[in-house]
Amino acid sequence: MVSFLLIKKVSLHKTAEFCNILYCMNETYDLKRFGADKIAFLGMFVISILIAQFVVSINSTLELSEPVELAHAGLSISIPTGNGWQTAKQWKYENNVFILSSNLSTNPGLPVAAVNCRYFFTSQNMTLKTLLNQHIDDPNAAVIKTGEIQKGNVTIQWAHLEQPFSVFIGVAELPNNRSVTIEVFQITFEIDIVERVFKQVTDSLDFREDNPLKTGTEIVTDIQSKGLNTLIDTQNQMTCFFIQDSGNRNIGFNIDLLGNSTNDEQYGIRGASQLFFTGRNPQEQLTLFQCDKNLGTYTWQSRTITRNMQIGTKIFLNKSGTINVANQIYDEYDEKSYLNGSKIVPSIFLELLISSIVQNNVKEAVIDIIDGGGRISPAFFSFKPADSNSVNSSNTVTLEFLDGRTAKELFYLDDENRIIKTNGEYNLKRTDTDSIDKEFPGQTAFITQQKKLLGQGEL
Repeated sequence: MVSFLLIKKVSLHKTAEFCNILYCMNETYDLKRFGADKIAFLGMFVISILIAQFVVSINSTLELSEPVELAHAGLSISIPTGNGWQTAKQWKYENNVFILSSNLSTNPGLPVAAVNCRYFFTSQNMTLKTLLNQHIDDPNAAVIKTGEIQKGNVTIQWAHLEQPFSVFIGVAELPNNRSVTIEVFQITFEIDIVERVFKQVTDSLDFREDNPLKTGTEIVTDIQSKGLNTLIDTQNQMTCFFIQDSGNRNIGFNIDLLGNSTNDEQYGIRGASQLFFTGRNPQEQLTLFQCDKNLGTYTWQSRTITRNMQIGTKIFLNKSGTINVANQIYDEYDEKSYLNGSKIVPSIFLELLISSIVQNNVKEAVIDIIDGGGRISPAFFSFKPADSNSVNSSNTVTLEFLDGRTAKELFYLDDENRIIKTNGEYNLKRTDTDSIDKEFPGQTAFITQQKKLLGQGEL
């Protein structure tokens, strides 16, 4: 369906030395440069005051926040707060990464120290080597020391860099192709400061392996081991929905077509989908899909037409588990590759996922979803069984994309665990192609043709 301290003090003598060294970096003291020298000296004086303020703040006992939990990931970390440290104490999703940060700023707002924690999900492959490569762009940067920290069932590999300020970075590879990084830096040349902050933050890391993500991975693995050919009818399996606004007016439709082809050993599962939407931002998306029975490799092509542009997307999962996504907008091309993509499920199988969750009586699960446009998001599913004491009660599954792109969506299911309707930002209501043709005449030609080809074994 196409619908994520205690720190040693710095003496006044050291501060003065610091200022003198910076001042003496000027090559001449002639009258022509007297004005610039005064400005430079003033700047160094201000910096020394800011550093002194920083040291005074840090010399107080470092206060860590309560553990900040990342929802449904089994991960929590405490970060500095108070005594000049500023933090929102919550994870934020930016550019495919969840970020937790705290900054220590001087009065004018100049950051002199920072703690950044990042959580990467399946589409990433973050190791200490890749993290170091991101930092060592400066030719003067140097790795001073490396090591390991064992925190429960998590191993944190870390490194100390000078570039020229002190940086401590650590990375922990988590189960299910996740990873978390911790970075601490400061600009006062006091290595003890950054090291002690780094050690206290890493010591606060807590990870529970038994979490919804592990459950979601087990569901996907179960589907792959059974084979999609056993879960999809040999005949065309079509799901049709009206898209409705808050007033239950039909403003579009979504049709997914799946079939089990016996004519192709490599791509035994064939499919197509069509999204047609006439709301505030009208668009149409047409897709063609094919995969092997174990979802170990697939190709997926889509064309999205909006009011202002047309986007072509090609997605390919190879046997090594790498997903390649190529987007074309007019004459501009954008290509991305994502490692460890074998457990990322195409959205065309959303109803099948929901049915598997209900059949296995899974209360909570996190599964990575990729849509026809190549966007990958971790999705949280929660299942609530029907109330046996209520005649009109039905099984429901709530879906929440953890990247915050849409509101929660509530799926109502029938006795065969098929989606009847949804309740979310826009509502879906199950229907058939005849009803869609009456409501939107002439708009289903694409999916009708693909159904015909699939029936003939030619899709």
